[in-house]
Amino acid sequence: MANGFMGSREAWDRLEAPLLLLDSMLQSAANRYGLQLRKNHKAPERSLLGASVIQYLFQIFPADEAAPRFNVWICAFQDRPDGRYWKTETVLRNADAHQITESVLEQSLKRLLSWNESDLVHTESRDA
Repeated sequence: MANGFMGSREAWDRLEAPLLLLDSMLQSAANRYGLQLRKNHKAPERSLLGASVIQYLFQIFPADEAAPRFNVWICAFQDRPDGRYWKTETVLRNADAHQITESVLEQSLKRLLSWNESDLVHTESRDA
């Protein structure tokens, strides 16, 4: 289990099980788009990470630790001398893993990777 997860081993396994079914689809997308697949950073989650002039993140993370339901989120950010600039979008909320399809993944990655420096907004938090 990752550092920072407060639930039991059983809760971890229950949350990660649906993500394991997505791993091959995510790895294939990571290979196609030149991204890195990261698993279980502080919780049962999956992320695709990439960087050019800005940093890119596609993330699937638990919506509720009581049930295996997930949020899907995309984010681009860049640190500049006057602070962090962000653009975020929630793709799915409280979704069953079966709703995270290859089509959802492809559309999300295309949208995310189309964002550039001029799309980012200076903000104090990533939720802007």
